[in-house]
Amino acid sequence: MESEAKTVEPKDHVSGDNLEKLSHRMTRVTEEAELTLAETTKAVVSLTAVMELIRSQAANVEKMAEEVSELAGMAQKRAESARTFSMLATISSTICTGLAVILLVLLIQVKG
Repeated sequence: MESEAKTVEPKDHVSGDNLEKLSHRMTRVTEEAELTLAETTKAVVSLTAVMELIRSQAANVEKMAEEVSELAGMAQKRAESARTFSMLATISSTICTGLAVILLVLLIQVKG
């Protein structure tokens, strides 16, 4: 199998008009690339600022969660204290009722 090799003859002459068109195209491509780079840089800066804001907010939320947890603990302690106070009030009421009955019995015995 023989393959035929084709040779390409280089152009020795490039017209000035073609060079000028190529130069204009390259200038436009460069300007567009610079504009795209500037826009990308702005977007990256904006995203970085957003990420910092999110990190800051996450830290605030974490701090608030800790505070809520502390408040829940305090509320639980207060609820336990309220239960204890309620039990003491019930015991005190029962004792007072018992003393009233004893005093009534003693009063009846003294008068009787």
